[in-house]
Amino acid sequence: MNNKIKQEAEDILANEKISDENIETLAGRDVEKNIESVAQARQIYDYLKVAKFLFPISEKENMKSRIHGSVMKYNRRRKIQNWSSAAAIFIFGLLGSYGIYNHFTDPDIVYFAKKLEKTYPNEETRLFLQGGQEVLIKNQESTIEYEKSGKNITIGAEEKVVQKLDTKKTVYNTVVVPYGKRSQITLGEGTKVWLNSGSKLVYPAVFASNKREVYIEGEAIFEVTHAEEIPFFVNSRDFTVKVTGTIFNVSAYPDDVNSSTVLEQGKIELYSNEKSLLHHEKIEVKPGEIVIYDPANDSFQQWKINTNDYMSWRKGYYVFKSEKLSNILRKISRYYNVEISTEKKGWLDETFTGSLDFRESPEEVLNFITKTLPFDYKSVNNKISIY
Repeated sequence: MNNKIKQEAEDILANEKISDENIETLAGRDVEKNIESVAQARQIYDYLKVAKFLFPISEKENMKSRIHGSVMKYNRRRKIQNWSSAAAIFIFGLLGSYGIYNHFTDPDIVYFAKKLEKTYPNEETRLFLQGGQEVLIKNQESTIEYEKSGKNITIGAEEKVVQKLDTKKTVYNTVVVPYGKRSQITLGEGTKVWLNSGSKLVYPAVFASNKREVYIEGEAIFEVTHAEEIPFFVNSRDFTVKVTGTIFNVSAYPDDVNSSTVLEQGKIELYSNEKSLLHHEKIEVKPGEIVIYDPANDSFQQWKINTNDYMSWRKGYYVFKSEKLSNILRKISRYYNVEISTEKKGWLDETFTGSLDFRESPEEVLNFITKTLPFDYKSVNNKISIY
């Protein structure tokens, strides 16, 4: 923007009587000559007006303090120039990355997932369809496959399910996998999702024409069908993953301190779910990297890893490197749906390195760990006590 247009826009914004109706009037008689100045003034004015309703209260107070300090420190013209620059940065930065509205509000699917009744561990995998229809799946390793229309669903090798869809609104389906079981889901457009034990996936029966979006609680591996023009979003408790076509793992269990994602191939972007104007972090992840979100510090950590160590659970085994016993026992508990307790909590900080075959029984897995960590255990009625 040249200096003349900027100066004219500043003069319009500086008028104390500015409103929606009189921006053009304040530009003077020859509005046509000042059309660029008016457009710039209106863009900034509309942005600030909308932001007033979207920003959290704490953010408004923060901005108010900064404005007040600016008024005290600078003259009128310098103040308006600062506002012009700040507004331009916010407009193009926020709108260009994820959208100002989406930044301060939950997507519809996240709102839907949060409104769902709390689902507790159950013996069977459950598929919730349109109208409250519930399908119980008894297999320990189940498969669910959608046809493109979203109406016809194949479960396992033989079972067929049909759901009626409302064409006027988005219909969300939910799969809840209990501890001790796993499930593979093929969505209508071809994306495959492997759900680990104790996980929940919410997704539309049919994706919108311009956006694919799901919500995960727990752990899942996604093999996303490539569609450059239709991005795929994975929402979780702490962050949102944006992809176009790739393979990656997301771990976001409610009882884990940290959430993480691992990229095997392709490219993904992570967006923090922190609802703050001043905190809008985006992380670009490359193949062979892990990103861990630490809620205590509201920060991301990113480094190179061997992705096989984090994707192997899909094939029934885990690879651990200096992993705390507490984390390993939690994974065993989820995978086999067994209750594990220990009297001496100090043992839980001991570390273990090695590969564990979870296709064996939980007792055999523990026997292997005891070759490195000296402890005994007792297993009675699906409960394991370590001492």
